[in-house]
Amino acid sequence: MVWNRSIIPRHAFITWIYSHKRLPAKVRRSKYRHQDTVCSLCHSEGEDDQHILFTCPYAQEVWRGLKDWWNLPILQINHSFFESMINIKGPKAKKSMTYAIHTARIYYLWRARNMAVFQNKRTPSHQTIMAIKEQVRNRILFLNQGMHKFQSYADNLLL
Repeated sequence: MVWNRSIIPRHAFITWIYSHKRLPAKVRRSKYRHQDTVCSLCHSEGEDDQHILFTCPYAQEVWRGLKDWWNLPILQINHSFFESMINIKGPKAKKSMTYAIHTARIYYLWRARNMAVFQNKRTPSHQTIMAIKEQVRNRILFLNQGMHKFQSYADNLLL
């Protein structure tokens, strides 16, 4: 799933790191040296990969914005993220686009976190949502030029 052609390589790489539980979030790094572990985006909980990507209020705002745009499946609480992705139903093209959206979401949430940590800049959630939409839209429309495999979903992407 991570290396699907519809996924932008830098998004795939960050998702691959996440899949191996190797994102250098504050809680993980605090095992090796003493440091603050509070989330850089919401300043309320410990910053681990699950918090940054799923439970942080910032991540949930991004999720809601993307769910309004593309009918994303509800992730199962008792399954891992990747088990939930594998269980997506529907045509292959729709699955590929859903994978692209989810990996772009992981990439841009990690990017927003890094902007907060290293540049002390908070990226508004609507800006993150717009960036995800633009990246996925451009990738899918580019791939659609030659194969026309995503033709039936192109109109939904342009919304």
